[in-house]
Amino acid sequence: MSFVFETPRLIVRLLKKSDEAAFYKLMSNPKVVIYTPSKVLNKEESDLKLASLMNANHHFWAVEFKKSSEFIGIAGLKIHSNTEAEIAYNLREIYWSKGFGSEVAIGLIEYGFNHFNYSKLKAFTDSKNKNSIKILSKRMNYLGCFYSKEYKSEDESFELRKVEWKNRTNSF
Repeated sequence: MSFVFETPRLIVRLLKKSDEAAFYKLMSNPKVVIYTPSKVLNKEESDLKLASLMNANHHFWAVEFKKSSEFIGIAGLKIHSNTEAEIAYNLREIYWSKGFGSEVAIGLIEYGFNHFNYSKLKAFTDSKNKNSIKILSKRMNYLGCFYSKEYKSEDESFELRKVEWKNRTNSF
């Protein structure tokens, strides 16, 4: 298996073509994509998006349960420079509010700092996305709210420097 990293309950692994059906369940749910740059995707659009993520110049992976290998979402690092990246994750609605978002966020932070040796990680979320704001507020420093021209939304900005992460005790 080509896994990238694991958390206590999850494996984050490379995306593959066989993820198409599960990825479509994720990307066709309006509640899931409402706070993302994506829109609700039909099957063809979803398959193209998956192929794009599999071949992209940043790192996006599948998130699945260790015990059952069930696909529950995607997570990744969008590279901004040699020294910093942005963490991002999107989980199927049925897995919200169960601690999986926190688990994935911590895993992405640890992986970004330990594997890629980034000195800084960022995260952005729509101001209406209270669950992600709660997750990110516990692990990163809140920088403020800004208007994203690209996504036409009010977004919250977070940042964490590697030196700060080493001093915290919120790893697994």
